[in-house]
Parts: sequence; C-alpha cells; structure tokens
Amino acid sequence: MSRIAVWLLPLVSLLSLTAFGSDAAWRDCRAVADNAARLACYDALVDQLPKPAAADAVPVTPSAPAVAAQPAGQAVAPQPVAAAITPAVVTTQSPAEFGLERQAQQAQIESIQSRIVGPFRGWEAKSKITLENGQVWQIDDSSRGVYSLESPAVTIERGVFGSFFLKIDGVNRSPKVKRLK
Repeated sequence: MSRIAVWLLPLVSLLSLTAFGSDAAWRDCRAVADNAARLACYDALVDQLPKPAAADAVPVTPSAPAVAAQPAGQAVAPQPVAAAITPAVVTTQSPAEFGLERQAQQAQIESIQSRIVGPFRGWEAKSKITLENGQVWQIDDSSRGVYSLESPAVTIERGVFGSFFLKIDGVNRSPKVKRLK
C-alpha cells in the first residue's frame, strides 16, 4: 500500500467521525471486542453515510490494502481501502493498453529526410547544419568530417535515450546531433 494511503486513512477516519454521524456510535463500535462483530458494527455505520454523487465518486483500487493500528502481537488481515481515501488517477490509457507503454512510444517518427542547404564542406564539434525543411541541427559530439558535397540528402534518425544521428548521403559516418530550431 502506498504511504499516502497509510497517512490518509487516519485523517479520513477522523473527518468521517466528525462529519458523518455521532461520535458515540463510532466509539461504541470501537469498544466491541470481537473482530467480526466490530467490523459488522462499522459496516452498519458506513451504510448509513450519504452516498456520493456519480460525479464525485472516486474509483476503488481493489488491490490496495489498508493497514489499521493494532496492539503489538496481533495479526491484522489486510482490508480493502475505502473509496473515499483512494487517490484518483486520471489517465487516457485503456485497460487493454496497460503495460504496452514502450510499444506506444515506438509509434513515434523514427526518422526524417531532407537536404542540407547549399554546399556542404563537413562538420566539427558544435557546427550548425541548416536543412531544406527549415530545421537547424547542431553537431553534439566531438567528431569531425571533411567533405565536399553539394546539397546532399540527409536522414536524421532517432537513437536511444533521446539522441539523434545525422546520416549524410555519400558519408559513412553519422555524427550525433541535437535540434536547435
């Protein structure tokens, strides 16, 4: 269970005691010695609480167990967290897409193709390269290359960890680049 839920449980319990019903009824349930009977007492009180409107409802996470404070030495069975204390997570992902985040990222554009504007004489560290499509890329490694090409076709490919590499037609090396504009 998350630490937030552990801290929210006593707070929500305190708020519900003061906001819903009399303190005496909750104290009476707390005084019941038998665990099953105490739980039934609390369940009866919860059933008397006003139901939230559909717009105010918070989804319940059935796998999140609640931890109740018990005297040392007593075993406590995990109980489901009440809907009022489960934090809502807003997502646009459907359950069918759960766990496929990496595949979804791979749906991004993997490369672009364009041309270098005008004569290309090579590169060195921090050189800026302007493409026909208006993008400006800068060499982002310490490599060098000397060439004499006229408006060569280029491909910029996505690498790992957010890197990009410039592949130039007629050149067998691919410097690492970053986009400036």
